[in-house]
Parts: sequence; structure tokens; C-alpha cells
Amino acid sequence: MKKLQFTERKTNGHLKKNIHSIRAFNMTALKEATKDPDYAHGYGGHKKYLEQYIRLPLDRQIQLFKQSEPHLSLYEDRIVIEDNERIKSIEAKLEKYEMLDKLIGSIEQPKLEQLLKNLSIK
Repeated sequence: MKKLQFTERKTNGHLKKNIHSIRAFNMTALKEATKDPDYAHGYGGHKKYLEQYIRLPLDRQIQLFKQSEPHLSLYEDRIVIEDNERIKSIEAKLEKYEMLDKLIGSIEQPKLEQLLKNLSIK
């Protein structure tokens, strides 16, 4: 705790931040981010009754952790971007527009004017 500079103490002499409070913060953040208490408890190292029957594939574990990462920040301002189809669609369109912009920038002016003229005829 000294290396992390968490040395501030409460009036009773106990540390304000200790390894258990950090663990509780992380488990709560994971639970809030994933809505999966089993994942949060497993990440925190808690053993559950019949835990051997709850097995997540590696790709699902990675997905849950990536979903949780923004919530694990200790900073006050937190930016959370949901990974959904709308955002993926917007990113794909942006990539196409950037490619088109590069293409237009690389075409010489007379050729560009001819291309636009041909497009407007059709």
C-alpha cells in the first residue's frame, strides 16, 4: 500500500484504502459493467458453490473484460462506449469515406473533372 501511496488513515487508525477495498471496488465495477455477478465474483477470486459447472469460453471472458475495462478506471471522468452494431456501421462508413477522400486527393484535377462529368451524365 505504501508503494501505491495509499497511506491515508481513518480516525480509528485503519487505512482508508486497503487491498480489500480495492478488490471490492473492482468486483462492484465488473458487476455493474457486465450485469453478471458470477463473472465479478470469479474475477475477484471468490469460490462459489458448484463453480465447476459455470465455464466461460476464452472469447466470452475477453469480451466481458473489454466491456468492463472503462468501469475499472480510478479517474473521476469515465467514457464508456458500448460496442454495438450502430457504432460498427458508422465506423465502416467512416473508413469508406476516408478511403474515398484519399482517392479523390490523389487524382489529378483534369482527370477528376472528367470523372465528375462522366458521373453527372449517367
